[in-house]
Parts: sequence; structure tokens; C-alpha cells
Amino acid sequence: MLERPDRRLGRDPPRRRATACSSRALAAAIDRTEALLGLDWARWRRGRLHVARLEHPISPSVGARLRRRLDVGPVPVGGGGNTVGNTSYRSGPRPDGEAATRAYFEVSGGASFRQVLDVGRWDRSLVINSPGQSGDPGSPHYRDLIERWARNEPVPMLSSRRAVERAAERRIELRPG
Repeated sequence: MLERPDRRLGRDPPRRRATACSSRALAAAIDRTEALLGLDWARWRRGRLHVARLEHPISPSVGARLRRRLDVGPVPVGGGGNTVGNTSYRSGPRPDGEAATRAYFEVSGGASFRQVLDVGRWDRSLVINSPGQSGDPGSPHYRDLIERWARNEPVPMLSSRRAVERAAERRIELRPG
């Protein structure tokens, strides 16, 4: 009936097929989305389902307390496979113990580093790095950019000595032994 609708569907088989299939598909989509996000459509937010969660490579082999310090997220993100903010995702039940009906779409790929260069006026360049500028989980800069990264809000990428020194929080000097 999908490939060759006939009179069993009434006077206008192709239209009836399209209407019946569309209505059922829309109803099923609404039911599924209400199960995931609730009955109040005004409160639906894609970011409640589409999230980025950055798992540190050693997380699977450490305890929960250290894992909480190492892992970052989840944070709501936009984007998709056909957008400028391209993010691929895997879908399935939530790993945090919530009911399986609370599915999510966890980012599995995308740009963790983005930059816009202003050649000739380098201090006007912009950058964003996820989750932050430090690889040290004890640093305040370990996860300080994740929210901005998720919202595609870059920060200045300073280049000149004057601009860097003016913005520097501290200086670490390394000397050979």
C-alpha cells in the first residue's frame, strides 16, 4: 500500500496514504517527545536531550569521586549533522540511572577547538577550547570554557606581548636544572 496505493484507501489513494502516514507519524513523534520532555510543550528544550559529556580517558578505571573531578558535563548543546555547529551523536538510555524512557542524544563527535583569526589584527582573533584551557583537574581553568563552548561563544585569542601580559593571571617560569 505504501508503494502502490489503490482504491482500498478511498477516492484519492496517494493523498489518503500521505495523510494517514503523516498523521500517525506525527502522533507517534508527539507521544515520544512528551514521554521524554513532559506534557508542557512550552518547556521543551532540545538541550535537555542533546548533551555533551566529556569523559576523561582514565575515568573507567577510577572511583566515582575522582571521576567526578575528571569528567565534564553534561552540558546542553545545539548542532547536528547538517549544521554549522556540526555534532554527531549516539542515542540511547541515559547512563545516569534515570528511566530508560528518558533517552538522550549524547554528542559523540564535533569540533572541540574552534578559532577565528583576524590576520593583521591578531589580538582581535577569537577562540574556544573545550572544556577549558588547563589539563589539570585542580585548576579553575580545567572546565571554565565548557558552557561557552556549548553556546558557541568564543573568547579573545590574544597574540601580542602587551595584550597577553595585560590579561595574564600569573606567570610560570621554567628554568633548566
